[in-house]
Amino acid sequence: MKMVAPGISTALLVFVLWVNVSHGVEVVVEITCNKACLNGGQCVLLPDPYSGFKQTCTCPLYYTGVFCEKFALRVNCDKACENGGQCVVNVTENTYTLVNNTCVCLQNYHGDLCQTFVPSTTTTSTASTTTTSTASTTMASTASSSIAPSPNVNSMTSTAMASTAVCDPPCTAGHGECVVLRNSQLAPHLTDQAYCNCSTSATGYYYGKQCEHYQQNITCEPSCKNGGECSVTGRCNCIGTANGYDPGDCSRFSAEPCNPACENGGSCLGGVCQCKSTNEWDYSGSHCEQAVQCIPACVDGECRSFGYNSTYCSCNSNSTGYYEGPTCDTFTPYINDVTDTCSEPCENGGTCGVYSNKCRCKSNGTHYTSGPTCSQVQECIGGCLNGGVCGNGSTCLCTQEYTGAYCETYIGCPCQNNGTCFGKYCGCPSNSTGHYYGQICEQFAFEPPCYPSVLNGGLCFHQSSACPYDDIGYFHGDQCEQYSKHNCSSICVEPYVCVAKYCTCPYNLAEGYSYYDVFGSVEKCSGKYYLWYEI
Repeated sequence: MKMVAPGISTALLVFVLWVNVSHGVEVVVEITCNKACLNGGQCVLLPDPYSGFKQTCTCPLYYTGVFCEKFALRVNCDKACENGGQCVVNVTENTYTLVNNTCVCLQNYHGDLCQTFVPSTTTTSTASTTTTSTASTTMASTASSSIAPSPNVNSMTSTAMASTAVCDPPCTAGHGECVVLRNSQLAPHLTDQAYCNCSTSATGYYYGKQCEHYQQNITCEPSCKNGGECSVTGRCNCIGTANGYDPGDCSRFSAEPCNPACENGGSCLGGVCQCKSTNEWDYSGSHCEQAVQCIPACVDGECRSFGYNSTYCSCNSNSTGYYEGPTCDTFTPYINDVTDTCSEPCENGGTCGVYSNKCRCKSNGTHYTSGPTCSQVQECIGGCLNGGVCGNGSTCLCTQEYTGAYCETYIGCPCQNNGTCFGKYCGCPSNSTGHYYGQICEQFAFEPPCYPSVLNGGLCFHQSSACPYDDIGYFHGDQCEQYSKHNCSSICVEPYVCVAKYCTCPYNLAEGYSYYDVFGSVEKCSGKYYLWYEI
């Protein structure tokens, strides 16, 4: 048996492949994973239908991007708005990222800090009508360009027109005020919604649909560095970042400039240049000064380089398929089950895996199938009941709700705290203050509630917002305060639905559940997971 290893010196992970060659000889090939992942990312090798494998970076929490080079953070809004006005961050990105804070004022208030009250006058006055219209237009323009909108940013873009939306039940006295979201300005089919805009104090903040709950401010430990500020929920808001939070202490966001300055569109982060790639060029080096060109350019992917001036195209993919070919010019839809790629036909309902080219055997309540072509069959005499599956040794494998030789005895779902039984496991729910975990969801991990509140029927998960959708579009943003139309690249086949730009299993946040694909099941979106309950 001969060991073959390519001459690549740096390796984060080595993926061992067994390759069958002629005359029955097996060769072990070591493939080096050498993708230059940043910020603690790890290079891993994954199966690829075109090249056999592909290198990809698995990134630490909150990092993203092809090389884990991107970090999602939020800019703090610190302008001291008066009279109920809300501070909104406006970001302009060009050669530099420019950030400025603006006060969005309630009706009749004006000025840089909303410090001036101007009484409403009758609509017969031309001057007053013009003033009101101008103020409304200015506020709408400011709100639409913000990336960190206030809890009632939509309501503040409204004109003087009255709304019939009310907070029912009313907000808890002294804990917040009822504000109307002008959703009808986001899309014609949406209706205005009223919600309780909860207030804060020096020591904590209120939350809940009626602002009925109180949470003390969480201390950032360790304390925020490099000018970062601690939010009320205990996360560092770092200076000089586009949006979001740093799960650490902002230590990586030093105010030190990159010297020399980053070239070729690279961005400076904590004194280190973060280089980028395009469909034609891959940039690298201490200040992104090194450029390698893909000839021809990638059609639907990004140019990547390795070794000495060697390039390849890293192809894009979406929920319906993937691009492949030397220039990523060919789109191939995903195929979950095929019948003509295995060397021998699969028997007894088995299907051929699209990546492995091996038979995937399927068992049911009466038979257990196994073997290279699923030809070996064991029978469970009498059959397994209530969703039980025949297992190896002709014994029934029961779901958590049933027991007995034939899964005939109902014992109930042992999952606690509104957990859901999934076969032999518990799916544990979350709420706005944390999530349950453990074998039967018996343990609880606290997480500070979101602030400001998540709107439009969205839910707070792990201090982030999960937003709803409808047939036309979807809500998004930190508070689900923004709305956009769906834009999937292809038609989603039922039961999948289009959400944003992806085909996904449907979910219903109002009732707190989501469908999902069950591994090994031919039926799509056949699993149902309850993920939320009210506190």
